[in-house]
Amino acid sequence: MSGIDKKMASAVADYLTRGGAEMLERTNPWEVARFRTCNGTHVIYQNAKGRVSYSDEHAHNAFTAWQDGRSWTAGDIKERIKRKTVEELLVERDGACCFYCGTFDFSASKGKPTLEHLLSISEGGNNHLSNLCLACEPCNKEAGNLPIIEKVKLREKRMAA
Repeated sequence: MSGIDKKMASAVADYLTRGGAEMLERTNPWEVARFRTCNGTHVIYQNAKGRVSYSDEHAHNAFTAWQDGRSWTAGDIKERIKRKTVEELLVERDGACCFYCGTFDFSASKGKPTLEHLLSISEGGNNHLSNLCLACEPCNKEAGNLPIIEKVKLREKRMAA
């Protein structure tokens, strides 16, 4: 198929929406459709000569399913966990205490609890709940980007004090 006109682009968008995709604003004139599924954001492009290309395999599969008249589904889009929910889950898992010193003092000297990455993002860590804990601001600042073993030593030192 060469060349997708506005009517066809609208039909593709309707097809993707019916399949459960979330349509996003196009970011440049070469985009026929930009959409989000449970696998991320995908784009169907068309160049000046009408040749169609795709950002990835998911975009290609969606477009060819539309072309061939086959059914297609985007899957369930997973909503991000809101920060408050992450904090609540950490309190439920670990208790309402600092990972390092064992207490939370909400006075001006200690501040509010912060999210601590056990393996720092800069060292390849992620935002998964298993890599997070709560820490008071002073402890979190002191831990910084220390390796995990040093963070455990800091915890042992603080808990012993």
